[in-house]
Amino acid sequence: MKTQAIFFRGLILAVLSLVAGGCTGADMWDSVPANIKTFIDYYYPNSELAEYSKDKSGSIVVELKDGPGFTFDRSGIWSDISGNGLPIKEILIYDQTPEPLYTYLEGIEAASGVFEMSRDAKEYHLTLLDSSLTYSIDTGAVESSRRE
Repeated sequence: MKTQAIFFRGLILAVLSLVAGGCTGADMWDSVPANIKTFIDYYYPNSELAEYSKDKSGSIVVELKDGPGFTFDRSGIWSDISGNGLPIKEILIYDQTPEPLYTYLEGIEAASGVFEMSRDAKEYHLTLLDSSLTYSIDTGAVESSRRE
């Protein structure tokens, strides 16, 4: 009798932890603004959220389970994308960088090897395997530097 009670308690706790764990991603997904959901669904369909947070300035951080991480400004425009050790999808690089920068990446055969990218009002910064690129929005110039 005592063994059965312990077994059922363990079973109930296991089921509850599975149910509670399974709801976390869906609950987070419901909190994500629609334009950010659209962006993520387009480039990373059927992804599961690992983290969603919003800071005091309104920046939104989204981490995908076993995938990239994104930082968006308060209007839902990305400012940082990290592949978290993996290259960022080439279609995202193509769509989200200025044409001269993407053409430069193709020229050095690195369009499929961007691991991180960020942007602000003046520049785009891309991290490749062994170098970094900075693209000036004003001048269209691309500067490359070797990473140590």
